[in-house]
Amino acid sequence: MKITEIEAIVVQKPSIDTTAADAMQDAFIVRVKTDEGITGVGEGNHTPQAMKAVVDAPGSHSWSQGVGQLLIDQDPLSPQRLWDTLYRSTVMSGRRGLGVAVLAAIDVALWDIKGKVENKPVYELLGGASGAPIRPYSSLYFGPGEYAGTLEVNLQKIARSRELGFPAYKIEPLSDCVQTNDQIVDFAHRSRDLVGDDMRMLIDVGHRWQTPKEALHTLRRVEDCDPGFIETPMWLDDVEGYRRVARGSSIPVAIGELFVTRNEFTEMMDHGAVDIVQPSVIRVGFTQSLRVAEDALARGRQVVPFGWVATTLGVVANNHFAAALSNCPWTEYCHPELYPQAELRHNLVSPEPQIVDGVFPLPPGPGLGVEIDDDALDHYRVA
Repeated sequence: MKITEIEAIVVQKPSIDTTAADAMQDAFIVRVKTDEGITGVGEGNHTPQAMKAVVDAPGSHSWSQGVGQLLIDQDPLSPQRLWDTLYRSTVMSGRRGLGVAVLAAIDVALWDIKGKVENKPVYELLGGASGAPIRPYSSLYFGPGEYAGTLEVNLQKIARSRELGFPAYKIEPLSDCVQTNDQIVDFAHRSRDLVGDDMRMLIDVGHRWQTPKEALHTLRRVEDCDPGFIETPMWLDDVEGYRRVARGSSIPVAIGELFVTRNEFTEMMDHGAVDIVQPSVIRVGFTQSLRVAEDALARGRQVVPFGWVATTLGVVANNHFAAALSNCPWTEYCHPELYPQAELRHNLVSPEPQIVDGVFPLPPGPGLGVEIDDDALDHYRVA
């Protein structure tokens, strides 16, 4: 079997809000086609137009080769080898950031092909089900606004999340919707009072604190809510700041949604002392996410996949990954009912996984076990 074509596609809602921290509004989709008629699909959770340009661009020299050109005539059934080849062959134009995120989308498509050829779901190719449940938490962010409105909407969504069967929820007091640290403390206590012990609370502050002292002062005022973790308390490059927060708070510290390489995760575990790493399969790929999870397991750390994704393809990819892990207590999930404006989630890829008794069942195959609606793809395609 050989790869014959790499189709790089950009999809986007008709109307988007560029001020919102919302990666559901557009997406990069890649289709890897083979000479035996089997096609793999992947999603990229980065800047879609730029990702397409990386795939379509020709190479310029041996350390900056064209991604699409490199893949033609290659065997798609060796995704780990191909990831290593692509990474080394694009080291000058990639290495971190956007260039590596493109490799992740392609890697997902290659594992999809491999699963289809072997008639197995991807999680079986990753080592098989660990036996640990795939437990989703309800991720809640509804755009910029004043605190009063943010609180009202979130309390409604938390109550509905409980009805939908979630065992946990995550509040996201980002600076664009929760303006002060006092409001963060109020937000945490009000949401905790609403559901009590019925659900576990998680918190994501979106890199908002400038110093460890500020972070720790606020975290000590929410420790009585017993959050399962505090996500991205400091700027993502502040390794020393993470170490000081992790050492100074009883709340587990999590980071990783914007990381795309194994090195970034190991640096934060080894030097930033974080408790939880958060690779997203469609930003890191199956190949590297599995390596990150192995690194975390060896260090006694946990993995909680980042799941703020544009389509159901990204959701299902995370579920295959989570199914293979023994150190994955949660996986992030944005329920489509809570986000009626997320058109791509509702219309582009199916089937959507369903929560049963607080967990996701093992995802079906072969491959990823999902299909893209071609009519919807044509409707939302912009490049």
